[in-house]
Amino acid sequence: MKTEEKRDASIDALRGLAILLVVFGHSLQYSNTDFDNNILFRIIYSFHMPLFMFISGYVTFFGQDKIVPGFKKRAILLLFPFFSWAVVTFFVNAVMEDRLSWHQAEIFFNNLIKSPDNNGLWFLWVIFLISGIVVLLKICKIKLEIGLAVLWVLLNFDLIKWPEANFLGIGLLNYHLLYFLMGFLFCKTRNQYKKVYTIFLYFCAVIFPFSIAYWHRTTPPFFISELNLSAGTTTDIWLAYKYFCGITGTGFAIIVISCLNKLAPTISEKLKKIGLITLEIYAIHYYFLMIMLAVFTVQEYSLRVLLVFSFTFLSSMLIISIMKKSPLTSLVFFGQTKKK
Repeated sequence: MKTEEKRDASIDALRGLAILLVVFGHSLQYSNTDFDNNILFRIIYSFHMPLFMFISGYVTFFGQDKIVPGFKKRAILLLFPFFSWAVVTFFVNAVMEDRLSWHQAEIFFNNLIKSPDNNGLWFLWVIFLISGIVVLLKICKIKLEIGLAVLWVLLNFDLIKWPEANFLGIGLLNYHLLYFLMGFLFCKTRNQYKKVYTIFLYFCAVIFPFSIAYWHRTTPPFFISELNLSAGTTTDIWLAYKYFCGITGTGFAIIVISCLNKLAPTISEKLKKIGLITLEIYAIHYYFLMIMLAVFTVQEYSLRVLLVFSFTFLSSMLIISIMKKSPLTSLVFFGQTKKK
C-alpha cells in the first residue's frame, strides 16, 4: 500500500475488489438454495465483509483529526441510505406480498432495529456505530486503538449485556470491530513494521486457500465438532477459526491488489474507479439482483450466476450514474451532496 497521506489509490482498488465480491457472492447465494455448500460462496463469505471493515479502519486513521467536526456529514452519509433503502425495501416487499399497512410497517422497522441485517444495509449501520464510538473516544481524549480494543474485549467476553444478541447491531459490531481495529493499527504502524507486515501478508496469501477449506457459514468445521467440548468452548474455538479465516483472507486480498498493480495495471485502474462508488453499489445492487434472478431462469447454475452478476453490476452502475445527477436523490439514497 502507498503511504502518503493523500487518497490511497490501492485502497480504492481494494474497495473495488471487495464490492465485486459482495455482488458476486449474492449472485451465488440467491441463484441456488444450496449456496452454503458452494465453495466459491464459502470463500467469499469467509472474508469479504471483514475486508470492508479492515478498509474502514485503515482510512479512519488518515481522517481521525476530522472525525469529530465531520461526524454530522458522516452520519448523513451512512444513515440516509440505511433508512431510505429500508423504506424502499419495505414498500417493494409489502406491495409484492399485498401486505401494505401501518401494522406491517411497524413490524418491519421493529425487526430492523432488533437486527439491522434484517432487510437492512447493516454494514452502514455498524460503521455508524463505530464512528460514534470513535467520536466519543476522541472527545474523552482516549487513544483510539486502546479504546476500541477494550470495547472489543468487553463485548466479546459478554461483560456488557444486551437484551438480544444483535439488538441495534451489537452482535455484528462484536464480530467486525476487530477487523476495523486491525485496519487502523495497520495504517498507523505500516512504516514502522513494513517488513514484518510484508512477511505476514504473504503468509496470509499462502495459508488462506488452506484455512478456508472447512469454513461454513452456519456450522463449525468437523475438526472442532469432533473435539466433543462444551457448547460454549466449541463456539469460542469456532469464532477464533472464523477470525483466522477473515484475517488471512484480508491479507490475501491485499496481496492480490499489490500483484495487480504491478502485473495488470489496467485491471487495477478499473477496480480503483469501482472503489469510488462502493457505497452506492452496496445500496442498490440487491434490487437489480432480484430482477435479474427473475429474468435469467436458465438451469445451468454457473451460467445463471454469471448472467445475474454481470447484468446486476452493469445495471447498478447505470442507475447510480443517473441518480447521482440529481442532488436530491444523491442525498436521500446515497447520503452525498455535490461538491461546490
